[in-house]
Amino acid sequence: MPAEAVRQYFVKLGRESCAIVAAVSGGADSTALLLALADLRGDGFVIHAAHVNHHLRGADSDADEAFAHDLCARLGIALHVADGTLDADRIRERGIEAAAREVRYARLREIREAAGADLVATAHQKNDQAETVLMRLLTGSGIAGLRGIHPLRDDGFARPLLDVTREEIDAFLRERGVEPRHDRSNDDPRFLRNRVRLLVRELGAVANLTALAEQARALWPILERAIDEAERACADVREHETHFHRWPDDPWLRQALLHRHIHRLDANAREVSAKDLTRLASEIDAIKRVSVTKTLELARTKDALVLRHR
Repeated sequence: MPAEAVRQYFVKLGRESCAIVAAVSGGADSTALLLALADLRGDGFVIHAAHVNHHLRGADSDADEAFAHDLCARLGIALHVADGTLDADRIRERGIEAAAREVRYARLREIREAAGADLVATAHQKNDQAETVLMRLLTGSGIAGLRGIHPLRDDGFARPLLDVTREEIDAFLRERGVEPRHDRSNDDPRFLRNRVRLLVRELGAVANLTALAEQARALWPILERAIDEAERACADVREHETHFHRWPDDPWLRQALLHRHIHRLDANAREVSAKDLTRLASEIDAIKRVSVTKTLELARTKDALVLRHR
């Protein structure tokens, strides 16, 4: 159940005390997360809550915020509310989901800093993990993408519910007598994740897909050491660009090295698929200048092939 899973998550991290900002949308997952985190108080944990209102659904968005206020008042937890209004140009450039994610994470970082907290906890759960792995399989993200959602990101975003299924969350909320909010956009088939969510449920594939993510994460340190060696031998890494003076003989290492530096220079790059990387790696010796993402290009100089901002 969520409460025990959250407790065990911090035991595995070796955290006996921690100040945490819980991201609360008002939906089932984030409501369960806040209830579970609230149970840790008194054991050396300080809990804050944060709600980012994107104002995308009119009265429904305001009702989500009101729900978060009421829930936090009942639990005696301080709630920090942030305006998450999206920039129209950013929506056109990135799409509404990606634009909302960027703004939401930025506001959550600001709240964490203002609260003096150690971590931001988000409510990604086991079904989300399975959906993410399948989406990355479908879009060709490669082995790195199959690691799925990380239990703890380097920037302090924690996912304590990754071992908990949606069914367990629903049962937990019924037990606690809490009726969460429902975001109707989660039912909209225009969004890929919503279609994938239905497919994962129909296939009963949560356990197998999440096991694949665990295997990929276990293997990744071995692969990363090989990428590190290739980087030392082949690349001159600078703050705002990477100079590739030679390339590994192995095709996968070429792709992995290029992928690493695409994401180093453009952290929001999501449009590069395994197919794109395979093509770039196979044509690398012939490239004079080519667009890699909306903001990055590979350009030939006298001494190197340079990955840089356009």
